[in-house]
Amino acid sequence: MEPFKFVEHTADAEFFAYGKTIDEAFAHSAYAVASIIVDYKKVKSELKKQIKVRGRDMETLLYNFIEELIFLLDSEDFVLHKIQYLEIKKDPNGFRLEAEFQGDKVSNYEAEKAVKSPTYNSMEIKQEKGKWIIHMVVDI
Repeated sequence: MEPFKFVEHTADAEFFAYGKTIDEAFAHSAYAVASIIVDYKKVKSELKKQIKVRGRDMETLLYNFIEELIFLLDSEDFVLHKIQYLEIKKDPNGFRLEAEFQGDKVSNYEAEKAVKSPTYNSMEIKQEKGKWIIHMVVDI
């Protein structure tokens, strides 16, 4: 199973991310976003970032997760290479996600495009035939 694939979109970047678990599908969404910016597989693991985000539902959690990834890029010049761990848990207020990112300063690489923000446009998270599928559009 491929981790993610992009589809044609007029002005933004639209993708599907897949996973055997919801955690894996979220991780593959982050890799899809990182791949818009640079070839994330070539990024070195020089820095670590711990993140924690919450959402009242899965869609809000995904939005906040991708927004945090973009925030790290904009505020700390951090670009993702690898997700060391990612865990989603249900709590009384919805869901929470904890993850550890490994990566480097984006200024050490040739950035291809900028990602401005996640969107709720066409966002869908579903489980189908034993796998999780995320459909998402990000503003570039």
